Amino acid sequence: MIIYYLQESDKSKILSNYDSPNHYVDICSSIIPFSKRDKGSLIFGLIGQKKISKIIVDSISMLGRNQIDVLNTIDFLIQNGIALSSKNEGLDTMDEYGRVKSDTILLLNLLKSLANMEYTN
Repeated sequence: MIIYYLQESDKSKILSNYDSPNHYVDICSSIIPFSKRDKGSLIFGLIGQKKISKIIVDSISMLGRNQIDVLNTIDFLIQNGIALSSKNEGLDTMDEYGRVKSDTILLLNLLKSLANMEYTN
């Protein structure tokens, strides 16, 4: 199943077209880690049941504000064979055959290094 995920802190900004079975919307602060959000934890449960194949977001920032948490979430998705597609960044973590794209690995390693440097300084 392909799902669309949206996080918004203001309920009035949510459009009615997000009210469908494959759309998961969290109305909460983006500071809350993805796995601790209502819909985020539901999505993690569906992943455990092997019911999701791809998650589409408008922006990676929908997954959270803490770089390390976001990178851990993306790693979790990859380890479970879940493709992530981000429209704004043009990021697709897997190709059409379900293989992790090499540019994704490079980007994630770079971001992990930067986050680690930021954390230690």
